[in-house]
Amino acid sequence: MHVDIEGPGGILLKRISAGTAQPTITVTAPNGGETLTGDPITVSWIASDPDNDPLTFHVQYSPDNGITWETVAQNVTENSVKVDPSNIVAGTRSRFRVWVSDGIHTTSDISDASFTV
Repeated sequence: MHVDIEGPGGILLKRISAGTAQPTITVTAPNGGETLTGDPITVSWIASDPDNDPLTFHVQYSPDNGITWETVAQNVTENSVKVDPSNIVAGTRSRFRVWVSDGIHTTSDISDASFTV
């Protein structure tokens, strides 16, 4: 499976290829009930792709239990990222959401329950 990105006049700019299977992801920390006071906050996850395609991650933060989201990291290729707490709104109903993409297929997972920042 592939997606072609074309420019003016139909010129092929880039071809993105991936298998047919969708990647999976599970947020592992913080995952609910924690009180985060340290600096920085480490967000971590487990992800896999049945086709072994390379994966990239996009991390979002919500201070209001998922009503609104803000991007805190993008184009991450590791299974964790450090977030500076001075760059996010503190709250007692906070959650992280991590999106995973193999270049074509995308899915996400959210912290199982809220935590405090």
